[in-house]
Amino acid sequence: MPALSSVPIGAASGSFAMNDSRKTREIFPLTGLDFVEWHPSEGWEYAVEMLDVKTLSIHLPKIKGDPKKQAEVIGYLDYLAKVDSANVLGAVLHPDQDYDWSIFGDGANICIENLDATRPGFQTPEDLQKFFQRLPKARLCFDIGHAFAVDPSGKVAHALVDALGDRISHLHISHVEPNGAHHVLQTEDCRKFWPVLNKLRPLPFVLEPDVNMPPSVLHAQRDMLAAWLPARMAPELPAVPSILNLTKMGSTPCQQVHAGLSR
Repeated sequence: MPALSSVPIGAASGSFAMNDSRKTREIFPLTGLDFVEWHPSEGWEYAVEMLDVKTLSIHLPKIKGDPKKQAEVIGYLDYLAKVDSANVLGAVLHPDQDYDWSIFGDGANICIENLDATRPGFQTPEDLQKFFQRLPKARLCFDIGHAFAVDPSGKVAHALVDALGDRISHLHISHVEPNGAHHVLQTEDCRKFWPVLNKLRPLPFVLEPDVNMPPSVLHAQRDMLAAWLPARMAPELPAVPSILNLTKMGSTPCQQVHAGLSR
């Protein structure tokens, strides 16, 4: 089992620059992050090669029955199949999309994500089991923010880990509102998530704070999580530097982080 401090921490490419692989590649070295979960856009393969990071994850697009998007998905899966499997987290998909599920085969390299409070039927272990029956080798991308947005008590999050913990490839982590909006991770989120994450082996994290975040924000989010992870097994949450304690700045999560770190 790797040391907690060695757990890779990445972020969704949209958090760097939505639909701009070149800008994502330029911003990445300023963030202290270990990898990018790519929402593929023009030039993303070149960006992957130039960044030369070990961990690779792709978030498949929403297709809404679009045959062109479906063909793109097949291309992304072909790309992953050519990469050293030891470095691939997988291709994350939202199970509410109108995919031709036959293109996923037995589910190798596929990560099914539990969805937020706005999408009933795709949230609980019972909801997701039918997809794992269809794709027996698929894994779970566990979005802990989604799970707590569905049920703030944590029961759904605990149930997902208890039932599907062995399938989890990596985690999405952020502050998620009941309406599905993603914002910067708060220390209070870490405190709520703590009992659930303590059940898991060390796994890679993908931050999803919001779109088009400044590098300083992504670095601060990374530092918050990295400071917390090495002491995760301790009975109390470790102290977080005051610059990262965003709870007293601004009135909303996004305002808080911009007020404290983007001036």
